[in-house]
Formats: sequence, C-alpha cells, structure tokens
Amino acid sequence: MAKTYKIAVVPGDGTGPEVTAEAVKVLKTAADKFKFKTDLTTFDFGGERYKRTGETLPDSAVEEFLRYDGPDTLPPVRISSTELTQVLINLVTNAAQALGEHGVSGGNVVVSAETSFDQISFAISDTGVGMPRDVLERIGTPFFTTKTKGTGLGIAQCQRLVGKAGGQFLVASEPGKGTKVTFTLPVAPTAR
Repeated sequence: MAKTYKIAVVPGDGTGPEVTAEAVKVLKTAADKFKFKTDLTTFDFGGERYKRTGETLPDSAVEEFLRYDGPDTLPPVRISSTELTQVLINLVTNAAQALGEHGVSGGNVVVSAETSFDQISFAISDTGVGMPRDVLERIGTPFFTTKTKGTGLGIAQCQRLVGKAGGQFLVASEPGKGTKVTFTLPVAPTAR
C-alpha cells in the first residue's frame, strides 16, 4: 500500500499561484513515479487575503498546519517548539502585513529552510516595498516600529529567542525589492 502525504499548499499572490501550480504538477509526477499518494489542501494566506480581512493567519492556522506532513529531513534544533513557532509566526505575519499595509498587490511571502551538518537556516522573504537603510538599522530596537498598529517588540523578541538558542539573526532589505529575514539555529546535540 502506497504511503499518503498530507500536504498544505499556500500559493500566495502574484506569480505564486502559477509557480505553486507547476510545483504541484511536479509533485504529482513524482508521486506517480515513486508510488506514493498526496492529499493536498490549498490555503488562502496571501497579501490579498490580508487586505480583504485584516487577518494574516487565523489563530487556528498553526494548529491546522501541524496536522500536515512536513519534511522528514529537518533535525531537531535547540529551541522549544513554542519559541520556534512564535518566531516563525511573527516573521511571516510581519512580511504579510508589510505587503498589505503598503498596498502591494500580487506580492509574495516565501518561507524556506535548509539544513547543514550543525545548523538549520530559515528564511522568510517578501516581495514588498523593502526598507531604507535608516529603518533597517533600527529594526530590532525595542519599541521601534514602522507599522501603524505595531508595538516594536516582535523582531526584538525573535532576535532574543534565536540568540538564546545560540543562533544568528539577520535582516536584509532593499527599497523597492523586498525584505529577507534569515535566522539559523544549531542542531540539537542528540541529532548530530
């Protein structure tokens, strides 16, 4: 009996749906070739949804995503699942809100993870308006925010949690092109 993988699909906006549709075709071809099955569910969590509802991710979204299959290749890291979830939700929310607050139609938020021998690198990038250098230099300063309803504590908290786990945190941004937040976390000693 073939194994079935339950997969969440989040196409986003702009070219995201077209790219995602091609990725789904590739996945289906691989499933046929390697004899496994997929159970795909598509979610609407893009910038257009945020502009329409003002909600980035419903409270139930993380719980729901945990019911889907993820890659088996990511080893455990030295941070609690609650803290990692907090960091990821904050960064994805910031990226989606940046698209919505600045009226970016068709923008994308991309989340990725790569593993090496002793660390995992996570990247959250958006195709929004980006930040000028003077704003970028202040990102992570407690109570500094560019959002109309922000507290200025989210990025500072993310930096603190990643640093406490022994990781690195970097924000890169280019006006007119978007922002990319990268953070690394050490692999837990038992996973090496």
